[in-house]
Amino acid sequence: MIKVNHLTKRYSNFENSEEGVIDVSFEVKKGEIVAVIGPSGSGKSTLLKLLARLKKQDSGSYSFGDETKIGYVSQEYTLWPHLNVLENLTLAPELKNPNNKTAIKKEAMKLLNKFGLEKYLETYPHELSGGQKQRVALIRSLMIKPDILLLDEVTSSLDPELTKSVLDLIHKLADEGYTMLVVTHHVSFAKSIADKVLFLKKGHVLDYKDAKSFFESQKNSEIKSFIADISHKYD
Repeated sequence: MIKVNHLTKRYSNFENSEEGVIDVSFEVKKGEIVAVIGPSGSGKSTLLKLLARLKKQDSGSYSFGDETKIGYVSQEYTLWPHLNVLENLTLAPELKNPNNKTAIKKEAMKLLNKFGLEKYLETYPHELSGGQKQRVALIRSLMIKPDILLLDEVTSSLDPELTKSVLDLIHKLADEGYTMLVVTHHVSFAKSIADKVLFLKKGHVLDYKDAKSFFESQKNSEIKSFIADISHKYD
């Protein structure tokens, strides 16, 4: 489903930058969920932005399955403030298919009902909690019927209760078989949802293996120390 070959994106001040990936290679099968973890500045967000075509790599390549649609959600919500929830969900699809507005609205209503947000369809972003905004952003990514979801620290700015609501939604998406790359600091969440774990440090892949082996049989002392630290901080 995803093949990444020697992907590199360098920045002039990379050693002190929060972004950059160097010679990154890995593969993800259809339906697999990969947790992407690592210290701040290790290139996790850059990797997802490259795959979402929001940034251009310096070298290397990546490929997806035929006619693959990519859904990308960042930690900033990026909802249109002047549009209500329903309008946020339908704007892009309607611009692409202006003659299909009825079906698009019906799909938006279906997703809002499915994830328990139907009562907010006429609500504006400033009236929503952070968790509600993030769930709307996730649902908006589903409007294009994506084959792959790229989720970039979608709970980083939320308090524990709101974090749980967003993680619960991601669990539901996992149950539906979506292929996902999920950048997260929540070890317990990664353990519960991931098939594989990709660990980045300073732009390099330090480890990539199945989640059970990664967490239960980890031999790298640096990775073990990092897991212990973030488990104490976030879980």
